[in-house]
Amino acid sequence: MRKACLVFCSLLCVVTIAGATAPEVMTKMAPSAATVTAPDAVSPLKLAVEMGLLHQRLVSERPEGETYNLGALTAAESARLAGDEVNQNQRLLVGVDRSVDAIVDVASTEESPAKLSSTNQVGSLHTLIDGAVVWSATFRSPGATALRAHLVDIDLPDGVLLYAYGETGDAYGPYTGNGSSNRREVWTNTVLGDVLTLQLEIAAPVTEEQLWGSYFSVASVGHMGDRFNLARWQDETPEKSFCTINADCVENADCSSVPGAIAAAEPAVAEMLYASRSSYYICTGTLMADTGGSMTPYFLTANHCISTSDEAASLETYWDFTAPCGTTACSYAWEIVGRATPGAVILSGNDTSDYTLLQLDAIPSGRTFLGWTAAAVANSNGTDLYRLSHPSGAPQAYSTHDVDTSKYECSSWPRGSWIYSKDTYGATEGGSSGSAVLNSSGLIVGQLSGACGFNLNDVCDAESNATVDGALAAYYSSVSQWLDAGACDPSPEVCDDGIDNDCDGLVDQEDPDCDSCTPETEVCDGVDNDCDGLIDEDGVCDAPACLEYGERCTVNADCCSDYCRGNRNKKCR
Repeated sequence: MRKACLVFCSLLCVVTIAGATAPEVMTKMAPSAATVTAPDAVSPLKLAVEMGLLHQRLVSERPEGETYNLGALTAAESARLAGDEVNQNQRLLVGVDRSVDAIVDVASTEESPAKLSSTNQVGSLHTLIDGAVVWSATFRSPGATALRAHLVDIDLPDGVLLYAYGETGDAYGPYTGNGSSNRREVWTNTVLGDVLTLQLEIAAPVTEEQLWGSYFSVASVGHMGDRFNLARWQDETPEKSFCTINADCVENADCSSVPGAIAAAEPAVAEMLYASRSSYYICTGTLMADTGGSMTPYFLTANHCISTSDEAASLETYWDFTAPCGTTACSYAWEIVGRATPGAVILSGNDTSDYTLLQLDAIPSGRTFLGWTAAAVANSNGTDLYRLSHPSGAPQAYSTHDVDTSKYECSSWPRGSWIYSKDTYGATEGGSSGSAVLNSSGLIVGQLSGACGFNLNDVCDAESNATVDGALAAYYSSVSQWLDAGACDPSPEVCDDGIDNDCDGLVDQEDPDCDSCTPETEVCDGVDNDCDGLIDEDGVCDAPACLEYGERCTVNADCCSDYCRGNRNKKCR
């Protein structure tokens, strides 16, 4: 979380801008959204039982096969995990991405272990007594506290189910189809320990299409280090008020007198794990309500946490991560079965006010969607603010702040677009970035960017440092089309502008209005010019004959689909 203001906000920076006038702030008000809670949360015990039964079944059906050992971390990987990059770009670095580049080709896998050889094909399979086919491959990254896999080129046929599980009883899935937002890739859930098994199942009767379609690549395996699961292994330290990984001033939410309006936000707050540039980071995010009460999983975080579609797709959100008062080791707190959900898409975001609004692929039951207000508070000195976050990746912590217009400004964060406040209870740390800051009514007014001050190495020094949040009031116009059901002014749909012009909830090529075709003379240019559903068809472009699905091929160009798949016995897909 903590802003690297040793770069942005040295003493020289503060003196230079001390006399600057406050920037213009948004004055247009919009309707506030009310906080909404979804009913019927599933009990943790029920989820634990269901996961245990799934894990037991998967292990019992797993084919015999070797474990693919990825070997020790490279010197560069070890240095990255152990070095000063822990708060690079204000994010908490907790893992590294290890390249695997292994091929899964179920139709070409014999009923014996496949070697991780020059072909990079992995896994083994067998047929169950009822005719179902089961394939699996197990990967080990020594020293990892947890693992997750990144799968690419995946588009599983109907009836093909993929699971990921570890050795400690955690199991996730099924993963189906082509992954998050039809990207043909999947980031699995994270399993504890240094062993991860991928297992694919096809129920009987198994079709040829299911076998040949069960093809993808394991691009990499995410190796989490001690910082990710550090709380699990720490010895208890009775004199500390919270987890051993946190500064003394960080306060456990469960030990604090949290106002009811703020406590209601706990089911809306999630710890975030995501991949970015070959590393894994932790931040915090919060579910937001829309004025229509649709319970669409809009999720607010910081732009310095997630700013690309790849980062969003890799996101895994951990819910209900709390620790009872008196916990110092937080050793059991990671036992949150069934409460981790992967995948998201970016709706809006930029580094102005440092915000990103996501839509999550899925959430557990019983979530709370927090209301918000576009009322500006950045220049309302003394306004009380409240926060729940995951400092250093710990369970939910609680902090309070007062808007302080006397705090110095970092030049990259002008007051108005950002809210400057003084910590009055608790504190934030790396991992808190992106956490929503709330007013006394429990409404979101911004999200955490970091800190600005003169003693940033001491998160408990509230006198020298200011906590800085991106102001919702400053970027509300960029997110209103999702959050305010009445904010969209219908106009004719324009294709390829990234905007839902006609307010029907569909954007560009998702909208049937963008599927219209004006017939023209067919030209061999890769476009269906004459609107007959064919592109550069025979008789017009004299395209060579091509092979259909399932026919034997040698190269991609042999196939009408331009997709020749398989290591041996290649066939068109």
